[in-house]
Amino acid sequence: MSDSTGFPSLDNTATPSPVSSGSLAPTKHQLGDLITQLKPFQGSSNLETCLAVGKLVLDRFYDGSLERFRELGTKHISFRKMSEIPELPVTGLFLYRAICIYNVYHQHEAWRFRHNGMSHFRAVLNLPVSVQARLLDASERENWTVNRLQHEASLKRCTNDAGGRAPMPAFVKALKAVRKHASKEFHGYADLDRAAELDRATARELQELASELAARFAEVAAQLER
Repeated sequence: MSDSTGFPSLDNTATPSPVSSGSLAPTKHQLGDLITQLKPFQGSSNLETCLAVGKLVLDRFYDGSLERFRELGTKHISFRKMSEIPELPVTGLFLYRAICIYNVYHQHEAWRFRHNGMSHFRAVLNLPVSVQARLLDASERENWTVNRLQHEASLKRCTNDAGGRAPMPAFVKALKAVRKHASKEFHGYADLDRAAELDRATARELQELASELAARFAEVAAQLER
């Protein structure tokens, strides 16, 4: 099953539940020389590897056509079951992710990007193509970290899938996570009077860290006053 992302659902490979009768693992004969072609990529997972493996999968199972991949998805092939073939040097999930990364890369002409990398492309999988484009362009323009893009993508997924309210902002979770550290009774500060025992380099490093944290928390407090 595929959607407007051009990124087909992996429902039949995400869990060990039964798959449709039309979604089968290929035989070793069907895999042909793909097993040999994949061996050089064993243990590697960078962008170049994903693109190369994605192209191999596309050529072998989708006649080299991304349009066919977007149409068929996993209707005629089970990447999960493919992992059961002992001779295969990589997992079926890796093959599926590789072709999905390959799809996003070409869908958005990602060779034009200078900042976005493979982790950025993975962050927008399973989103509509138009949303992928907006997020990737914003990430490239504003030099978003992968974590920032993942957060923005999660907000879009929540809105698209549930139609409900967005998840709690990340800064709220972050503040609540360190709440106990702000308490004077927190045991971690019980021996603060031993600060004088630290060597100068360590003391300076911790002082800079404390100052950075104070500045960031002050920034958050100022935003909340608005």
